[in-house]
Amino acid sequence: MNNMNNLETFIELLPDLAFFKDMKGLYTHCNSDFLSCVNRDKKDIIGKTVFEIYSNENAIRIKQNDDEILESNHRKSYEETFINNDGSITYFKTTKQVLHDESGKKLGLFCIVRDITERREYKLIYEDNHLILEYIAKNDDLQSTLNKIVYLAQQRNRGSKCSILLLNDSKKNLLNGAAPSLPDFYNEAVNGSEIGEKVGSCGSAVYKQERVIVENIDTHENWKDFLKFTQRANLHACWSEPIFSSEGEILGSFAIYNANSNNKCNFHLN
Repeated sequence: MNNMNNLETFIELLPDLAFFKDMKGLYTHCNSDFLSCVNRDKKDIIGKTVFEIYSNENAIRIKQNDDEILESNHRKSYEETFINNDGSITYFKTTKQVLHDESGKKLGLFCIVRDITERREYKLIYEDNHLILEYIAKNDDLQSTLNKIVYLAQQRNRGSKCSILLLNDSKKNLLNGAAPSLPDFYNEAVNGSEIGEKVGSCGSAVYKQERVIVENIDTHENWKDFLKFTQRANLHACWSEPIFSSEGEILGSFAIYNANSNNKCNFHLN
């Protein structure tokens, strides 16, 4: 590109995240989509390196990729994973190209990034469903199957602890189905709890037959009777989804707990 001043105008026309970093790794140009993605103002990006913008874990990986591309002087496209502050994962398809001036001198890296999280999550859901179906075919054991579902969910939602509660025959109380990562005292406390509009997240989700998200257990009225257990277990946010049979009968609930309040649990249950 002969005129770097035109780069700012050009990258705003792109439908993806776009930015340019000079040979020192400093951001010199970026479009508004990139700023929205990182939730920063332009003044917080321009003249900064990846270590001033991202977590150290993410920044080290980005820097390694940048150095390899600059050294090879070749265009490269690849998928990369970002761990967000709340433990959720964002997936990107990234393309980076070295730009040169008229004399062939390297100017830096031009980068285009596309968020492919939704596509990647659907692929992961398909893979998980396949693993679960395969596991069911090989194991005629409900408890083992429920534990397998919980472990897969926890792998997809880093830092979380998950559980499955099942309705008893009277359809009034929830019984432990699977919660291998939650402490025994907590599982004992919730086992047999009666469902109700304001009973935790799971009791409420089953009673209302809809998803219930509590971003701060410590202050939410649904959890006031369980606080001594949730605080001891270091559980401060909970997302709960009712489980239905193929005939539409309510069977129980699936829950994701986080140690940090105000976290949004980004796991999709199929």
